[in-house]
Amino acid sequence: MHPRERAMRAIAADRSPSWSPGTRTRRAGSRCSAAALVLLACFACRNEVERAPGEARPFVEEVLPAPRERVAAAVERAFNHVTMTGVPEHKFPSSDWLDRCRLFPLGNEVRPWMGGPDPAMRRYVSVPEERRSADLILSCRVGSPWPSEYRSLRGAPVPFITDFIIHLDAISPEATRVEIIEYFPQVIAGTKFGFGYHALLPSFIEDVQSVAPTTTDRLHVLDQIRRALSKP
Repeated sequence: MHPRERAMRAIAADRSPSWSPGTRTRRAGSRCSAAALVLLACFACRNEVERAPGEARPFVEEVLPAPRERVAAAVERAFNHVTMTGVPEHKFPSSDWLDRCRLFPLGNEVRPWMGGPDPAMRRYVSVPEERRSADLILSCRVGSPWPSEYRSLRGAPVPFITDFIIHLDAISPEATRVEIIEYFPQVIAGTKFGFGYHALLPSFIEDVQSVAPTTTDRLHVLDQIRRALSKP
């Protein structure tokens, strides 16, 4: 046998099956399947959050000993507005998340379908419109999120953001029930793999999750109204 022919046979005998075209195709298919599974797992991933231990009130409300008009004036004094020149006020130190919020009339923004699982919001959307005519909204989404009652499973605070409905209900000529309701409370739980707004391809985006209303933040808003009302 010619030496060259003998060498070629030896190479063919020692060749691994992985060199065959069919095996290459199978391996490529396996890699594609594995990549697809990884992508599906990424889409299914959810960053878990938990609420820090503490009081969780379904309703945050208080009856204040003043007519509704006087309480409404106290609310106006308590929080920031956007001035006629477009420059926002700053009635709070920058360390207080309330400094990021602006007060506006609520108008007819709330609809019955917005009740959701929150008992305070479900009760609110059932209130007749005439009893909501003096209500206001403290819009905090114009600013950046702040740390609140929610944590990652590792215990790190996650950014929280919401708006607050301030409901003023005149229960007598000299008494007003003030209720603070969180309007679409959400946290940024981390990042996830998915489609952003108007995106054609998936990428890593913020994992924004709806959560139950906080108690401490609603009490903080109520406390500012109470303080403003106590001032002459």
